[in-house]
Amino acid sequence: MKKILMATTAVAAVALASGDAFAQSSAAGPIRLGLGGYFQFYGVFGDQTNEPGYPGEFRHNFDFKREGEIFFTGQTKLDNGLQVGVDVQLEAESCGDQIDESYIWFQGNWGRLILGSENSAAYLLAVGAPSVDANFDSQDPNYRIFNGVVGDPRAGAGGSAIDAWVPLITGDSEKITYLSPRIAGFRAGLSFTPDNSEEASSGQVAAKGGSFAGMPANNTIGQWSNVISAGVNYEGKLGPVDLLAGVGYEYGFLEAGSASLTGTEIFEDRQAWQAGVDLGFAGFHFGGGYYRDDNGVKDDGAQDSWGLGLTYTMGPLTLGASYFNSQRELGGDDEEKLERILVGARYVLGPGVDLRGSVQKYIYNRDDAPGNNAWFGVIGTVLTF
Repeated sequence: MKKILMATTAVAAVALASGDAFAQSSAAGPIRLGLGGYFQFYGVFGDQTNEPGYPGEFRHNFDFKREGEIFFTGQTKLDNGLQVGVDVQLEAESCGDQIDESYIWFQGNWGRLILGSENSAAYLLAVGAPSVDANFDSQDPNYRIFNGVVGDPRAGAGGSAIDAWVPLITGDSEKITYLSPRIAGFRAGLSFTPDNSEEASSGQVAAKGGSFAGMPANNTIGQWSNVISAGVNYEGKLGPVDLLAGVGYEYGFLEAGSASLTGTEIFEDRQAWQAGVDLGFAGFHFGGGYYRDDNGVKDDGAQDSWGLGLTYTMGPLTLGASYFNSQRELGGDDEEKLERILVGARYVLGPGVDLRGSVQKYIYNRDDAPGNNAWFGVIGTVLTF
C-alpha cells in the first residue's frame, strides 16, 4: 500500500532518496536484516447520500479502517566504498499483493540505483500540496472512505484513480531507477519499466508465479509497456522561505494488438505528468500542484486534477486544511468529478506515535450515474517503527 505519511509526497521521497538522507553505511560485513514499518488504525463516522439507488444506500455510518506493513531492510558497505542494500515490504494483512515493494539498491557519490519492485522516479520525486494526514489527502491516499467512484470503463486495468494525482502508470511493477545526488539543490531521476503488469499480479504471471511464468505477454488489452519515467525536484531557500518544487513525466507504449476492444479503436500510447510546489515559513507550509493523465484513451479519457494545502506546526501539533479537485472524461459529454475538502490535526505523542483527526467533505458527481454528497469524521493513530 501507499506509505506517504509526511507533509508532501516529495518530503517522503526525499527522506527515502536524497543524498543527505540516504541510509548510512553499516559496519563492513554481509547484509543483515532489520525490522521497520508502520501500523494505522482509524475510526470513521460518515453520512452519505442514501436515497434509493445512490452510493450511500445500505452503507454503514461507522467503520474501522486499518493498514500496516513490516519492512525488512539491510545494507552493507563494500571495501571500495559502494553501499548495497535490500528492502522488502510485507503487507501486515492478507490482500491481493502480499509483498508490496521489494528491491535492492546500490549507492555511491554518483547517486542511487534501485532494482526491483518500487515506484517510479516521477513518483518518488513528486511534490504535492502540504498535507495534515497524507493517508487521506496526499497525492496517493491510503484510504477511500466514500462510495461511488466507478471510474472510466474504457481505461483498462491500468487506469488512474480519480483521487490519485501522481504519475502511476507502472505502480510497483519491476523496474530500474536511477536517482542522482542533490547538486545545487536539484535532484533528478529516471526509470524504465519493461512491463507494467506488476509481476505475479495478473494473467500468466499470476498463474505461474513470478520467475516461473516465462516472458510476459505483449498484447494485453489496455496495458502499456516499456514505460519511461523522469522526475526532477529542487530543495532550497528563497531568503527566509523554504522552497520545495518538482515535476515528473511518464510515457508508456501501448502493447501490440491492444488498440481495439470489441472492434472499436480505444487505446493509444499513454502519458502523465505532474508538477507541484511547497513553500515553508515560520511553521507554515503552503503549496499545491497539478496533474494530467490521458489514460491512454484516444478520445475523451483524460483526467485533470489539482490541489492546494496549508499546514501550521507548533511543537508536536500540526493543523492543516486541503482542497482537491479532479475530473475525468468518460466519452462524449459525460465526465466524473470529485471535490474533497479536509480540515484536521495531528499530534506527536512521542517518537513514532501520532494521533490524527480530521473532518472531510466529498462531492462526487458522474453524468451517467448517481452522485454522492458525503461528510466524514475521522480519528485514529499512526505508529511507525
